[in-house]
Amino acid sequence: MNLLDELVHAHLTPDGRLLDGCDDLTTNTAPRHELIWGDFFLAYALAALVGVVDPHDV
Repeated sequence: MNLLDELVHAHLTPDGRLLDGCDDLTTNTAPRHELIWGDFFLAYALAALVGVVDPHDV
């Protein structure tokens, strides 16, 4: 729950984009890019949290 709280409150934009999910290891920076994987897993975790999906069915 703490991880979801951190993602939603610190990395989710008002229009629903999950940012800060991309690291550039060559320059040791983390651009504020949105990645589809982060969006999917955040949505799935939130759906599991409220009982819309069962996380064990995957």
